[in-house]
Amino acid sequence: MFPEARLVLLIVNHLINGSSKEEVGNLISSKIINWRKAADLIFYHELSPFAHWILKDFDLAVPSEIKERLQNSYYFHLMRQMVLQQEFLRISSAFEEDKIVVVPIKGASLINDVYVNK
Repeated sequence: MFPEARLVLLIVNHLINGSSKEEVGNLISSKIINWRKAADLIFYHELSPFAHWILKDFDLAVPSEIKERLQNSYYFHLMRQMVLQQEFLRISSAFEEDKIVVVPIKGASLINDVYVNK
């Protein structure tokens, strides 16, 4: 497996299992990552906000252009989720006023789970 794909798998593994970032650090410190390829894979799989959160701890090893793209993506998605959450709360309140039970099953109900700062 090429190192860029390994990096993506380590990011996903950390997200799902809460595994240590040590393996990510070891891979990054080996300096065998083609960061353009890694970024392409990260964005293709829509992992950029999560990758930013994980890779920010390895600030010196990640090229500034890649760091900036990941950080911009993170804040873009964060702001988008905040807008969606406000809209969900507005709609939810309207239903509540009319005594209609709302059962969120995806989207806004997951915001706090996905964007938790660990």
